[in-house]
Amino acid sequence: MRIIAASPLQSLWETIGYGPITTLSSTDNRRPGTNDDYYSAQGVEAIAKLGRKWLSECRALHKQCNDASQEGHPDHGTSHIIPTRLVDVGLDGDEMFPRLTITNGSGLYSGYATLSYAWGDENPGIKTTSSNIQEMTRKIDPSDLSKTIREAVIMARKLGIRYLWVDALCILQSRGSDDAQHELDWQQEAARFGQYYENSILTIAATGAQSASEGLFLHRAGQMGSFQPHTVRWTDGSDVPREVTFYPKVPCWEDEIMGSPLASRGWAAQERLMSRRILHFAANCVCWECYELKATEGDPAGCVLGNAPGLMPRKGTDLEKSVHCLVTIPPERITRMWYEYIEAYSQKRFTHVSDRLPASSALASRVQSITPHQYLEGIWAETSVTGLAWRSFDYNWADGPKEAAIPSWSWSWASARGSVNFSITPKYQVAEITFSPNDKPNFGILGQASMQLRARSKIIIANLSTLNLTPVKFLSSNSMGRPFHDSLSKYPEFLTLLFLDRLYTEDFTSNSFYCFLLGKVHVESYIIQWMECLTDLGLRWVGVALVLEPTGRAKDKVEEFRRIRILYLPLDEYEDAGMEERVIDIV
Repeated sequence: MRIIAASPLQSLWETIGYGPITTLSSTDNRRPGTNDDYYSAQGVEAIAKLGRKWLSECRALHKQCNDASQEGHPDHGTSHIIPTRLVDVGLDGDEMFPRLTITNGSGLYSGYATLSYAWGDENPGIKTTSSNIQEMTRKIDPSDLSKTIREAVIMARKLGIRYLWVDALCILQSRGSDDAQHELDWQQEAARFGQYYENSILTIAATGAQSASEGLFLHRAGQMGSFQPHTVRWTDGSDVPREVTFYPKVPCWEDEIMGSPLASRGWAAQERLMSRRILHFAANCVCWECYELKATEGDPAGCVLGNAPGLMPRKGTDLEKSVHCLVTIPPERITRMWYEYIEAYSQKRFTHVSDRLPASSALASRVQSITPHQYLEGIWAETSVTGLAWRSFDYNWADGPKEAAIPSWSWSWASARGSVNFSITPKYQVAEITFSPNDKPNFGILGQASMQLRARSKIIIANLSTLNLTPVKFLSSNSMGRPFHDSLSKYPEFLTLLFLDRLYTEDFTSNSFYCFLLGKVHVESYIIQWMECLTDLGLRWVGVALVLEPTGRAKDKVEEFRRIRILYLPLDEYEDAGMEERVIDIV
């Protein structure tokens, strides 16, 4: 952080960036001196000028980014939700301290920007709490802010946007584990995060920074050299002139954004998806993203999406690519896209595992608003079999989050502490699902829930030791399997596979467990490479079952269970075993 000595107000603004930027502190470690350097007055102004150009053209010309019929659009009337609090950064040229403003939902504050950034492990600077909020409404000393937030204030002013939403300043932060006021405020605000980003004029993203201490204005190593091609000419022994032209590697939008530090963060995924316009401060260049344009400062005209699809490949899941036009997609397709997205989303990093559901709630709310499907804390009732058939994959038990997984219910993919996969979908119906205690979907705030499943299939009560399972370490650290012939050399030779949801120190294979059959998959769908061998063995179906343990509780004579793993097994071996149909609760 720059040390600011007592000085007149104008000198203070010059030091933090509101006036001419001419000096560096010894801790900034940046290369000054060129007009394209971020930390020169010319460099900041050049980036702000480009940002203003992208922003004005988008607001004037891009129909998809300005469709007033979209819920949450600033011109949509009463549906436009304003953040509870905003930082008033002033306007460029003003001599004023930033301060916290209580909006009371007034439309007077609709012209605001949002900040997307990673806090990191270091102190993010001053935060708003219930004890200092009154002081924050009078002034915020820029020297107390983290570098990223301080530079976001500078950029918002340069862009002509007076108000800025920053989570550390606009949500009451915890003063300790017993801070009930913070908990209540966070729960209320978390349910609205997505709309805050969706309704903002622009999201400023610290895309290339690992933490709030690094700032927006990075080295931009990709801008330091020349982008001019270099041609080498020579002649060989036959005097035939030859030449070869070398083209320097130009910063690529996809690499700068999709491979960035911010892209690995869980909360940032929702912030990016819900934002209509983003000004990315990446590691090598500044980038622009909206529904109709992706561009870089080296190629400001960029690629108009849809006009040149072959020119710029679009990475990401189908849901990420289509989030702004979901209304045109059949609901059944949207829910399939949801589970594909969750597979990628579950690989994101969270400081708190408990944030997984809240940080996907805005996207779930958008899907809910345009489909007839019922949202059940991470899954959809109409495709509940798929939603329940997740497996935790490639989980590193030693390096996993130390926090207890939340939510407490075991059936949800959000209870897994590693990435999840839905690739094997049962083609079987679950007869009845009830969801309690909430009658309405719960977006952003975690409650308690149980699901009651009535299966048309049977429950297998089996001792897992009879399956002769052995670890399948090359597949994942939490899987066991039984080959259907003697060789253990290849993954396709495993028909019976067991994936643990969490670590067990005891020998769980020696006990009897309830295997609740979600459904069955034909071997062709299970894995096509097995067909020749499986046909020879006379196998037709692979069962997909939840392995459950009783909790010892019952309600209305319905026994309660907890999920502990998922099992794939050759169903033909069990179909004639006289399995019993049961109604159970899974919590």
